[in-house]
Amino acid sequence: MKLPLEKMSLADVAIRNHSFKMHHLKNYDEDVTKSYIMLTRWLPENEEDKLPIFASHTIGAGGLVLSACRTRFLAIQERVQRQMKYGPNWKLPGGLLNQSGESIKDGVEREVWEETGVKATFQGTFGFRELVSWGMFQQPDLYMVCLLQLQKEQGEHIDIQHVSEVSKAAWIDVKAIPSHQFSPIATSFLRDLHEEYCREGNLDKLESRVLQ
Repeated sequence: MKLPLEKMSLADVAIRNHSFKMHHLKNYDEDVTKSYIMLTRWLPENEEDKLPIFASHTIGAGGLVLSACRTRFLAIQERVQRQMKYGPNWKLPGGLLNQSGESIKDGVEREVWEETGVKATFQGTFGFRELVSWGMFQQPDLYMVCLLQLQKEQGEHIDIQHVSEVSKAAWIDVKAIPSHQFSPIATSFLRDLHEEYCREGNLDKLESRVLQ
């Protein structure tokens, strides 16, 4: 049973008198009239409730954006982060997808632009990692690492849009990865990137490992 927020008082009646359960609440900041409460009841009383839970994961994406010469990549430092022993961490630009149904493609392109002012186009996904009971509200968290191509007309000029979140953005040489401190998520991926560059002398095979 889907109840608009103005009829939220009916939820108490449904739960107390008709054995409904609270399933989830969905809020739409851009249009509050779309917000609702979902109540459910599994009708066969002699069966286990088999309805799936709602919103089991939060999803974030980080963007690997290579320079035109393909020897440098974009990285940022967040304005607020844990106190690190050797100074602040660098990380790939990125963040959580919007709750309004934003795709990984749109989300990572938006995040890269907001955090660096650089416009780049989504090419595909390298892979992901999952952390259980780590994300917001103790929900499992999925983090996608994506390859983005620098738009030709864009150039490599950095102009941070969200200055309240990002303190610094820079192009870092792939060869210099070992001399920088990165976030744990970025470290595992960038270590492989550095090894490939040292082994091959270039990153020409990078696109072949991307999932479209």
